[in-house]
Amino acid sequence: MRRTLARLRQRFLGPCLDYAELTAIVIGLGNPGRRNAATRHNLGWRVVERCAAGARLDFQPGRGDFFATRWRRPEGDALLVLPTTFMNRSGEAGRQLLGLSGLTPARCLVVADDLDLPLGRLRLRAQGGPGGHGGLVSLAAAWGEAAFPRLRLGIGRPPAPPAGEAGDAVTHVLGPFAPEEAAQVAAVVDAGAEAVDCFLAEGLERAASRFNPRAIA
Repeated sequence: MRRTLARLRQRFLGPCLDYAELTAIVIGLGNPGRRNAATRHNLGWRVVERCAAGARLDFQPGRGDFFATRWRRPEGDALLVLPTTFMNRSGEAGRQLLGLSGLTPARCLVVADDLDLPLGRLRLRAQGGPGGHGGLVSLAAAWGEAAFPRLRLGIGRPPAPPAGEAGDAVTHVLGPFAPEEAAQVAAVVDAGAEAVDCFLAEGLERAASRFNPRAIA
């Protein structure tokens, strides 16, 4: 009976994910659904998708509120993760992942968009505050700490509104990039995936020194 269930799972869901003996988890923050795929808020999600595509890996349903794939690497395997909750509930997937893997938040690289960085800039940090980012707020609350590495991807703030009017950051974050930004966004996604690879292979300090100063045109 157990073998039959395993065969059925493999047929419909693909091979079972293995959460044992991971060295790291990489979480790409975003909102699920086709309508959200091209928004600025999903830039972190797109970088992690690019990592998987570059390694010719396919995501599959995880044992929780996420899709994941195991990235087998010489220095140790990493789990690439896309939460299936909406952004402000990303901590639910984060809590599940630590329970499944036995890792600590310090072994989880979170990839997220950042309003306070211009488009074309990346920022790797070992820890920090959420900066008002709902996904980072949710993860810090679920894990009980903010001491986890993050790769922040600049999306820039909306243009200054006319005098006397308030800017709408929410509409900016949840909207798509402008057509003229498409080439730069594609370059940012590629650079973000390179930064993840460097982080996993060489550590945060080496990756930060290489990617933090770079301006991606």
